Parts: sequence; C-alpha cells; structure tokens
Amino acid sequence: MEVREIIARRAINTLFQPVHDIREGEIIGFEALTRGPSGTLQPADILFAAAASNGLRVELELACFREALINAGFIPPEKLLFLNFHPLTLAGHWEAILNDLGAQRRQAVIEITESSGQIRFCAKAQEQLRMAGVRIALDDVGAGDRALANMCEYQADYLKLDRSIIEGLIVHHGARGFFYGPEAAQILCFGHISREGFYYGTEPKHYKSTQKQRKSLRNDR
Repeated sequence: MEVREIIARRAINTLFQPVHDIREGEIIGFEALTRGPSGTLQPADILFAAAASNGLRVELELACFREALINAGFIPPEKLLFLNFHPLTLAGHWEAILNDLGAQRRQAVIEITESSGQIRFCAKAQEQLRMAGVRIALDDVGAGDRALANMCEYQADYLKLDRSIIEGLIVHHGARGFFYGPEAAQILCFGHISREGFYYGTEPKHYKSTQKQRKSLRNDR
C-alpha cells in the first residue's frame, strides 16, 4: 500500500504512550504515536520518510492528527493529550488544527520538534495556540544548535530533553525513554517532572474510543 492510499483509506494506527509524573507516580496524559499498516511502511520513521519523498508529509501529518483525536476519547478530560507536529505544518495549518481540536484544546499539548532547525517559522502559530488554551511542548530539546536560545525564546509549557542530554543513562538502545528504575531516580534528581518510557508502562498501546465517545468529540467541535 502506498502513502497516498494509506491516507485515503485512513489505514493509520494510533498508539498511546502514557506520560507519567514521577513526583506523584501517576499518569498525567498520553502521547499519540503513529504506525502505518502492516508491511514495510509500518514504522513511523519509514512511513513519514516515504510521505516526504512523495510530497505528502503535511497530508499524512494532518491525517495522523485527526485519527489521534478520533481515538483519544478514552482519555479522561483532566489528562493531557500530546500531539506531534513539524514546525512548518504547524505554521501553515494552525487554524485548521485549532478548529479540529474543538473542546479537546483544553487537553492538547502540541509537541514541536526543536531539533529541526525550523521552529522559528511557527512562532505565530505557537502564540495563537497558546492564546486559545493549547499547551506547547518542545521536543528533542538539546539536539539542535539553538537549543538554549529556543528554550528562552519560546514559551513552552513542557520541555522534552533529547537523549544526548542524559547520555549514559540509557540502558536499552532503541527504547523510547528509560528502562530501569535507577536511571529514573537520577532523572528525578536532575529536577525533571514527567517522563514516558518502558519503566513506567508497557509499550505504546491501542486504545479504542467507544462510538458514544467519538460522537461526543465530533459534536464538541
């Protein structure tokens, strides 16, 4: 199945990774992660690379965003929903994104990849989203040349540190986050509040919203 067909057929799988408050020991929200259909395009990095090479990155990104919203109905209203966007997608489509969020904007945390080097292009989008009540997170902080400058320049509600910042603490290559307790304790000592990873939960899971939840979300928009 090619990328265009995946988008048209909505053959996109959304997984949700719990995000934990390591001070209180509780889940504060979920990050929406994308997988393609079974096959060569199932891994997210391969899927998005294929989309980019075919000029479909933005279309795929927005399709993944909408599928995430549809499937996020299981998340209690007091919990957060983390959603990933490339800076250029956010810059060009923030109004549509805000409209699609509807009432879910109260839960939404828009994650912007800080290491892309293009974060400056979505400064207006960040401002407008924050004014509408949407939280902002900078992802991969520390991976780019302007890491410290971006931290000061953009008013992010959350900073997600690049793994290079805590090099030597990762004990499981390829895992998202941390695998063992001692490493988590060290991160806590560094003053970080929330973290996602295999120590705090299993791998990202499928969660299905009920038909009633999906209908409610559509009516709220």
